[in-house]
Amino acid sequence: MTIVKNKYSEYSLKILVRIFIKKLINSSNYSLNMAWKVSSEVRKKILTLSEELDNEKRILFILKNLGPLRFKDLGNYCKLSRSTISKYLKLHLEQKNIEKNVFLTEEGAQEVRYFITKRGEERLREENIENDGELFFINKLRDNLEKLSDLKDFYKEIGVDDSIIFQIINIVLKIGDRFFELPQNRDLYLTLFYIINYNSILTPDYKLNLKQFCEVYDVDEVEIQYFIRKIMSNNLGFFMFVRGNDVFFFHEKDLLGTITLRLVEDHLIEEIIYRDMIGPKEIYDLDKEAEKITEKIKKMGLIWEAVREQFEILIKKLIIKKAVDMGISRSDLTDIVIQSEKISESPEEKKALINIIEGSNRFEDLNIIKVYDTEEELGEDDKKQLDKILGSVKGKGFCPNCGKIILEDDFSNICSKCEQPFDPKKLLKSIDAANEASRRFKQEKLQEEQLMICPNPECEYMISADWDECPVCSTPIRKQK
Repeated sequence: MTIVKNKYSEYSLKILVRIFIKKLINSSNYSLNMAWKVSSEVRKKILTLSEELDNEKRILFILKNLGPLRFKDLGNYCKLSRSTISKYLKLHLEQKNIEKNVFLTEEGAQEVRYFITKRGEERLREENIENDGELFFINKLRDNLEKLSDLKDFYKEIGVDDSIIFQIINIVLKIGDRFFELPQNRDLYLTLFYIINYNSILTPDYKLNLKQFCEVYDVDEVEIQYFIRKIMSNNLGFFMFVRGNDVFFFHEKDLLGTITLRLVEDHLIEEIIYRDMIGPKEIYDLDKEAEKITEKIKKMGLIWEAVREQFEILIKKLIIKKAVDMGISRSDLTDIVIQSEKISESPEEKKALINIIEGSNRFEDLNIIKVYDTEEELGEDDKKQLDKILGSVKGKGFCPNCGKIILEDDFSNICSKCEQPFDPKKLLKSIDAANEASRRFKQEKLQEEQLMICPNPECEYMISADWDECPVCSTPIRKQK
């Protein structure tokens, strides 16, 4: 008896096998996906693109685009050693970025392969938000959250509300690795609680001073003071100022800090544009600019009138510090500081601003640690040191007419600011004298810039006394002498 093969029967059998396999997949942990059939040209492009990625991302990228793969094939495609592949597969399995399942081929063979998960695809989309080239940003956050388990447990133990714990952890995560360089202990956690919960400038009605706090939470004042200095001196992004017996804090990444730094940066960008298009201003009033920014923040309800003076001083320091970071010349910044009328009343503020121009990152300079009486003066040694610091700007003195610093390489004997000639032997040699000259020059310029009505009775346009003629009717203006 001869058996005749029926090609249609073979085809039907294949269909039945595939249906059976699909049903098997739906009822078990087996996997079959017929979608990953890529041409050699596309595969080559995928592998070329993968070479630009680091090892961790490369594995996810290849699994995403070439489908489930065996360990051996994954190693070949990634061009990595077996030990390296094993290391990153273990990492991705722990993070549930991939999973290990049985793959059923079209022929019905069973193979153990690695599959990218939905979570892995999400991680792959987040790859452009990296922290250090080794871990995804979100993974870094999770690692740091794990490190904060003792902090969370401690706050729970002393009865801190979850909303406050969330607020503290939010700030710590924004600080990042620098926070974990500090000793992680009870006193550090209490200090953070003291700063963020009880002495934030954003919550003035919910406040405990240091003595009260230490009594309530049974901790020595010296321990809190120690960690305040550790936190501030390690530049973790906190700002502080003292007002009488009260101390207030805010952070560069909280609402107040974000808005304040943005206003300072916007102001300086506007000044740079003005200089580029029109030229440097004859008068830059640091006091007035700090007042404007402070007033904006006050209108937003982020600070209140009682702390306005201290906040204005802090704004002036932030303006100078940001200007230094932007690359504005130290001689220009020194002129700006000298023009300030208020610094003549605060020697310590003047010294801090000059230190910042010189590149100081000391928290004592950038913050307000003590409020000084306006009549308090620096000693002679401090004045000498101040002039020594100023000398590094390479200035040979100050213009006796307007107080502008005259650089050593300027031999014109004509001030570039007030355009008045000067005798090199009569240049001012101290900041105080330069500040006084600057104040006189400022008052004169403001008087000159006062607007008046055009002398033409038929023209009511407001003009300045130092103009040559009215821009509307061209009437000559008799300049004041």
